[in-house]
Formats: sequence, structure tokens, C-alpha cells
Amino acid sequence: MSNPVPVWVLIVDDAAFMRELIKKNLRSQLPGLRFVEASDGKMAQARLQQDTFDLVLCDWEMPRMSGEQLLEWMRGNPATENVPFVMITSRGDRENVMRAVELKADNYIVKPFTADKLLTVVTRVLCRALNLSFDALRKRIGASGAPTMGRIGDLPIAATINDDPTAAPPPPPPSAPPLEERVVRINSKVLAQLRFSGHTIRCLLKEVSLQRLSAVIRRDDTVPKILDLAVFDMETSDGEVSRINGFVHSLQARERSLESEFINVVLEFVDGDDETKRQHLIRYMDEVSAIG
Repeated sequence: MSNPVPVWVLIVDDAAFMRELIKKNLRSQLPGLRFVEASDGKMAQARLQQDTFDLVLCDWEMPRMSGEQLLEWMRGNPATENVPFVMITSRGDRENVMRAVELKADNYIVKPFTADKLLTVVTRVLCRALNLSFDALRKRIGASGAPTMGRIGDLPIAATINDDPTAAPPPPPPSAPPLEERVVRINSKVLAQLRFSGHTIRCLLKEVSLQRLSAVIRRDDTVPKILDLAVFDMETSDGEVSRINGFVHSLQARERSLESEFINVVLEFVDGDDETKRQHLIRYMDEVSAIG
């Protein structure tokens, strides 16, 4: 029996949680895949210049270099112009999909996504690029086995541009808690939109911080499950829109009854390294705090 031939996948996302989730979902069905990680487009660009990959799975919104910029660079570089590229992003509107198509992305996955959706797209793109059937692909990479050591994928993930361990954070105002500890509790009616794997749900916000969101959803809506991926669509009064990625941390009925009509949901955010989204979330917190 011939030895398996490694298939190398570059995962580019500024959220470590998302990179781990992608690896876990793919390894469950394609355990022979070998993974290299990059936390932004600049790091991915450096690794693409040093090594060869069979597939790039890339987020759109990242610090330093976005997924759009990375894809544009790859398609203009003879060494990477034919490397399969799948955009994985919370930007699911038609304009962004068309932009990815214009830049010759091989496929597009909208967050939040299911494990089946990820596996289907990755398998289809790899089989087409390598001219293999699904069974032939599994035979090529082997049914199991640990990643081979000695490539750049074994190097530690470098910090993003915003991670400076020597920089001290500015002191908070004496009357206010540090931003990382600030929690805005909302007593007025503030509606928002959450997305769970193809389902859009209106919710009533109760608390929001830089780390998480607490809201109330109606039981009649499609109720998510613990650890489901989620997107919080956030808009401030100036019209700026951000899509905050996260996962379902907890669910709880609001009443001690089987007839409880409403459910408390808590989302943990995973976009902590994205300074643009962080600053927008701070402004959003200021606005909802003023509402009450």
C-alpha cells in the first residue's frame, strides 16, 4: 500500500477559536489533512511565500490585511494564482459574494456555518483541484495519522499587530471600570438581530460587554444549541455595521415552567483581536447605555 500524500490547508482567521473549530470539524471526517494557521492576511502572505498549500480557508475581516486583500494578492502572484481559496466570513450579502467571485474565490461559506456545510465545500474544492473522487481523496491523505513535523505549520502563531505584550493599557477614568470589565445592562427595549446557521432571529438585548452578549429570544423561533456558531449584527446611529462572531455559551428558560415562552441566550464573542470591531462595539455600548 502506498504511503499517504499530505494535503496541506492554510487556515487564516484572527479568532483562535474559529481556527480550532475549523480544524476540529475537518479532522473528524478528513483526519489526514495537515493544517497551518495564520492570524491575519500578512502572516498568511508570508507563509504562502515560503511553502506550498493545496487549499486556503480565509476569513474576510482581519487586522493588517483582509481576506479580500490576500485573495487579490494571491491571484496576482504566479506562484499562488491557482491555489484553491475558500472565503469564510459573516459577510453574506450579495455585494460581498460577488466581490469574492470577481477575485476568483473557489467558494464561499457564510458564518455561522454547520460542520456539514464546511466539509461539503472543502471536499468539493479539493476534489476538483486535485482531480480526485471523494474516496480517492481519503485514500490519498490516509484515514488517520498525526501531522508531519518540520514544516512552518509547527511554528507558534505570532501575535497580531494589536498584541503588544510590552504596552501598558491606558488607565481608566477614576469613576469608570476598565473597558474589559464594563458591562452595559439594558432596561429599555433594545432589539437586535442574531444569526444561527442560516436562521435569523430577532432578540431583546439585556446585557452587552466586550466579551459577551445576553439577550432574550422567543421560544417560537428556531432555538440554537449550546456551542452553535452565531453572528451578532450590530449597527450604530452613524450607520456603521459590524458582524460580531461568537458561539452560544448558555441557554436558559426565563420561567420555571415547561410553558416558558422566552429563553435567555448568552453569546461569547470570538473577535477579540479585531480592533476595528472592538472600537465599534465600544461605541455601540455607549449608545445602548444612553438608552438605558
